[in-house]
Amino acid sequence: MSIINRRIQLVFYLCFLIIPGLSLLNQGKALGEVPENLPGPGDVIPAFSVPVPKNPDYRSYLKLDGEKTFVPGEIKAKLILIEVFNVYCASCNIMAPYMDKLYAKVEKDPELKDTVKMIGIGAGNDVYDIANYEDTYRFPIIPDDDYAFHNLVGQPATPFLMFTKPYGQGRLFVVDSHLGRIEDSDILFSLVRKAFDADIEKIKADTKKDGFIGKEPELVIPVSDKELMEKVRQSLSVKEGEELKDLVRIPLANLGTVYAGTIGKSDKHVFARVVSRKIPCGDCHDVFYVYSFDDQGKFLQFVPLSISKLGNEQWDKEDIAKIQNHFSGKSLLKEIPFNPEVDAVSSATISSRLIYDSLDQTAQVYYRLMELGYIPKKD
Repeated sequence: MSIINRRIQLVFYLCFLIIPGLSLLNQGKALGEVPENLPGPGDVIPAFSVPVPKNPDYRSYLKLDGEKTFVPGEIKAKLILIEVFNVYCASCNIMAPYMDKLYAKVEKDPELKDTVKMIGIGAGNDVYDIANYEDTYRFPIIPDDDYAFHNLVGQPATPFLMFTKPYGQGRLFVVDSHLGRIEDSDILFSLVRKAFDADIEKIKADTKKDGFIGKEPELVIPVSDKELMEKVRQSLSVKEGEELKDLVRIPLANLGTVYAGTIGKSDKHVFARVVSRKIPCGDCHDVFYVYSFDDQGKFLQFVPLSISKLGNEQWDKEDIAKIQNHFSGKSLLKEIPFNPEVDAVSSATISSRLIYDSLDQTAQVYYRLMELGYIPKKD
């Protein structure tokens, strides 16, 4: 058994023991209403592409050739069930056997076999995560390591199911969706059957929707404005006794809020970015932190606002130091790869991956600040 699979098992069992009654809670969520920012009946998901699975059985199941990417909305099927999951999500691991049983039920049904296809998309998971998870499902699973699909559909917690039908031009029409885990393959099969029989025109008439735009969920930073500014100043005060001057707030569309200022006698320009991220896991808390960098794009400081790990414990000094030491002095203008076996804070793999992903956005932030005149343009 791989190290990653052992870690997945550990997360599964510890979360199951620490959070008694979670099964009933998520069962209720799964059969309840889906938030408005997520796709529901009548919504149309625009065409999107994902990597072609490396597993030949997966390619055969989806009838794909050797291309690098494919458009799920072009799959030859009457119903496409998409599960948004994460390999480190406890609820996803609990639900996995039931999803696998569902696949077997569909494949044994004369009417549904070949007309219903199932795929899993791992929010924040890369090809190595997926490769170590392939023995969990018999249906295709696909990496979404840059959260492109997760963002497209509104950043749902996981697991999240979407029952969709091809709608032309690579689009998918959503006939049903469910948030949270369902621990019953018979219930899952009944949902597939209901979605398979659903009439698109009736749903359109009932819902009167005209498309879907995935909106980021509204996240409230869990500290006061005063505490936030203290954390911002902490991230920008790189040396004891240095004075932080001319601090200004800069809202950046789709990239959060950045604070710019100067430090020391040299009037060196420094920047602090406040990050709020919806975590792709129904059992975990969202991620909030501040990090800073200079006018060369070099990392300075990492200051958590609220980041939890297994058992919903806040990160301790050692956890924070692991991120600080890894990025200290490095340029954030180029990608820094994330290896879950080495780089993840223990029992906080999903949160760690989100932190790396946001730090990888620094180049976008940097050049936006340059366009706005906060960083001098280079010759």
